[in-house]
Amino acid sequence: IVAYSFMPAVVKGLGAEGGPLRLAFVEATVQRLIELLHEGTIDCVIAMLDSARVPAERLADLKVAPLYQDGLAVACATGHPLLAQALVTHAELLTQEWVLAPQATRTRQVVESSFLGMGLLPPTPLVESGSFHANLALVAQTSMLTVVPSSSVQGYSGDGKVLTLSLAQPFAPSAMNFVTHRDVWQTPALQTLYQAMALHAKDW
Repeated sequence: IVAYSFMPAVVKGLGAEGGPLRLAFVEATVQRLIELLHEGTIDCVIAMLDSARVPAERLADLKVAPLYQDGLAVACATGHPLLAQALVTHAELLTQEWVLAPQATRTRQVVESSFLGMGLLPPTPLVESGSFHANLALVAQTSMLTVVPSSSVQGYSGDGKVLTLSLAQPFAPSAMNFVTHRDVWQTPALQTLYQAMALHAKDW
């Protein structure tokens, strides 16, 4: 989702500066990305770290720089009956069919914790998919619901394909972070990338 909603403007800004530009995007769970960072396979991670179940010792030697706040939203097709309600409760959400991210993902963990915190069993998805784009496309054509980062819904809602429900108890927003090793934090390439992200994040 970061690559889809946040990075295009960052890459455009970097290209406008005229310098050499070589980026490779890798998508995986937060836990896996942190491991790839420790292995030296990747140089940095852009991720939310809360509820990601990353052991504290795996973060101890990393530099974490917050970029912007993003939350989770419940998305549905534009004609979904729950859109007629001013506020939708978690109990009402349980009456619906769902497409959700896999259990190993931060999004699924936040969703399940939210329901469990209210004394409710989390929804069992009819479809499980790790692709936010596929999930949004599915709900656009069905009566199912999904949970995705709020920023990811913008392009779809602008096209009139999906909308978000107003929840009685919304998911709390979290920080999207730039994460890298402390010993390479000050290298010119990473600083150039981080500064470009931080500049774009001001308007996010």
